[in-house]
Amino acid sequence: MGLSEIPGAFTPDRNHLPSAGIGQIPTIHRFHTVPVPQLVVHGLTPTPASSWSVSRAKRVLDIFVASLALIISSPMILVAALIVCLTSPGPILFTQKRVGRFGKLFTIYKFRSMRVEDGQLWPSHTKNGDHRLTAVGAWLRKYKIDELPQLFNVL
Repeated sequence: MGLSEIPGAFTPDRNHLPSAGIGQIPTIHRFHTVPVPQLVVHGLTPTPASSWSVSRAKRVLDIFVASLALIISSPMILVAALIVCLTSPGPILFTQKRVGRFGKLFTIYKFRSMRVEDGQLWPSHTKNGDHRLTAVGAWLRKYKIDELPQLFNVL
């Protein structure tokens, strides 16, 4: 049964068929539509997922992915921690308080890539060629290895 034989189906406007299509296949530019009565399907109603179930599923996925990433990157994390510890005095990790979701404060962790002067880490932003950046710190930043401890923030 072709479309033209189905009541209420759309039928092509044969006056607008081109004389030559791609190869020998004619292409159709326009269709005439015929109204179709509304179909009623009982028992199938869209129900939006509750925000609780979506956020819970996202949290489970976040924990799974962060745990897997920590397991995979743990050798690199250990080597980076050892190199930071051996090449410059001061803590291995740089910590800073940041504001997260719903205004909640949390502590962010990164490998320290700058010198500690006067017992304090510099609070200002770095610039190109910044003298406070250590040689190891520049390498850690270049390859974004200094960001790996942030995976602990997810957990």
